Amino acid sequence: MNDSIKRIEYMENVLDKQINDLQQLEKCLDVLDKDYSNYQELITYYYSDERNTDLILDDTNQLPKMLKRGVLSEDAIYNMMADRHELLIRMLETATKWLKND
Repeated sequence: MNDSIKRIEYMENVLDKQINDLQQLEKCLDVLDKDYSNYQELITYYYSDERNTDLILDDTNQLPKMLKRGVLSEDAIYNMMADRHELLIRMLETATKWLKND
């Protein structure tokens, strides 16, 4: 009987963790889904003439020195896009694996 109690307690902890993990994943997906239009706006800016204008202003020191300008860097937006792409692939692979094993 002692083994049953330990097993039930262990499995109860596993269940609680799975429920918590799924709730966290759902919250993260909600945040990303809600913010998708901002992502699209950033990508549009990345390829826009406006960004090219901003780059020229930066190159000619016409922007304030204290202005945060990661969006003007060579790699910040591109790297975020690549990271996002890899994460989306991982999400698909994980979902496929889980669905095949359910």
